[in-house]
Amino acid sequence: MEVIEHLKHPETIHRVLTPNGRLVIVFPNDRIFKIARLLFLRFREAAYDPGHVRQWTPQDMRNLLNEQDFTLAFYRNIPFYFWRASLHCVMAADIK
Repeated sequence: MEVIEHLKHPETIHRVLTPNGRLVIVFPNDRIFKIARLLFLRFREAAYDPGHVRQWTPQDMRNLLNEQDFTLAFYRNIPFYFWRASLHCVMAADIK
């Protein structure tokens, strides 16, 4: 949970899976976090999160998974499935 944003080389995530393995990723939707930080006047943190190597959006994560030959199996905004402004996302993907 919430590790991928701390990785310098997230493109190597496939190497830890067994053949036909499934990857499950929970990550912050950094675009929404940025908006929330701006609303709460946290300007410095909105521009840069010192704990994260990379900022992720659901589309960024889909692109990474596709580039690494994964097939998206599951995607949800959490905690609210129907609300696109959820702060976190969960995705599951299978190796193609």
